[in-house]
Amino acid sequence: MKSEKQKIIIRKKVKYSAVQALYFAVFAVAMYQTVFLQEVGFTSSQIGMMVAIGSVCGLVTMPLWGVISDRLHSARGTFLVTITATALLYSTLPLFGRMVGKTAIVFYLLMAIIYLFRQPANSLMDSWCISELSPLGVGYGSVRMFGSLGFSVIAILLGVWVGKVVKLETTFYTLIPMALLLLVVSLYDKKSTVNDAGTEGETETKEEKKNFQLSLLLTNKPLICYLIYAFGLYIYSSVTVVFFPYILTASNCDPNQVGLVTGFRALLEILAMYAGSKMAKKIPLRYVMILPGVLFGLENMLYMFASNLSHIMLIMIFSGLAGGFTYSLGPSYIYEIVPEEVSSTAQTGNAMIMTLVTVVGNAAGGYIIHAWGVRVLTTGCGIIILALTVFFVSSFGINRQRAGRSGVLKGCGQR
Repeated sequence: MKSEKQKIIIRKKVKYSAVQALYFAVFAVAMYQTVFLQEVGFTSSQIGMMVAIGSVCGLVTMPLWGVISDRLHSARGTFLVTITATALLYSTLPLFGRMVGKTAIVFYLLMAIIYLFRQPANSLMDSWCISELSPLGVGYGSVRMFGSLGFSVIAILLGVWVGKVVKLETTFYTLIPMALLLLVVSLYDKKSTVNDAGTEGETETKEEKKNFQLSLLLTNKPLICYLIYAFGLYIYSSVTVVFFPYILTASNCDPNQVGLVTGFRALLEILAMYAGSKMAKKIPLRYVMILPGVLFGLENMLYMFASNLSHIMLIMIFSGLAGGFTYSLGPSYIYEIVPEEVSSTAQTGNAMIMTLVTVVGNAAGGYIIHAWGVRVLTTGCGIIILALTVFFVSSFGINRQRAGRSGVLKGCGQR
């Protein structure tokens, strides 16, 4: 017979695995925004500028989302607001495409509004899920891998169907039922408490909510060094994904195969998340986090030599493994080195780095592609990533005084 604690752990893992799968299924559909904007008739520089302007808007409000979440002690509530708004706004893209055609100002405005909600959603979800699972001793990677599975399934189906079975614009309408299902799953809570099951640490969390202090983040050297390193880790999700149709075209592939390629990549993320959770039990997280920088750097350098779909698939091995380590262990590493009362703000600060990469990368990336080609962009990104990886490794010597809580993540290998 399973103990009450084991039953609660199973319920929590099932719930948050479903949340992850549904969230990234939504993101798999949203990934087709570049393909849609290309079909409408916008150029690479226009698309890059749209995403950059949207990201600036998201950057301005992102700290606000984190502070609201920490002050209300409700990462779940703020996450649900942001992801629901994101799904609903993306579902209007086809409508605006038919109504205004190539009227750029309308799409600049629409993308700006979308990114106000899209940018903080992932980090708020990370904060919510990790805060619920870590006191139970459950590694984040064990549920985060189902996000990659959900993304992979939807992305592969879209890669096969879009343009052949269904129209591109039809896929955006599926976001509404996805968002509704995500709301239902997220809000479901069976009446039981972790404390009733004998789990340590929950009593302190419920009885004492410490005050928010921004200085706890500004003086945290390990966090600052990681956030600098994160500029390189987020180049794929902030720049490469946006211009991936151009990478495929330069490699003699059909841009509509973006779903097939990234779906395959997501399957490899699952493998990396599983392996990363095992490695982190024996190796300090900061050392495991070196791997994604090396792998992402190699990925971007190898695009120079890609000339067919097989080459792209091989490169996705590096990219998928790097992504799996980054997306599952990165938030856990941040959660480990910062105090709990500023956890959501730290996670949205991490998302701000992604936004900064998006702003700079997309604004410059579109013009670089137009002037010199997409391979100049990807090679340059590879060099930057590898340089920042060297910086992260060199920072270990100055970060001997570890900030944050002791023993927050059981079995992480950090201490």
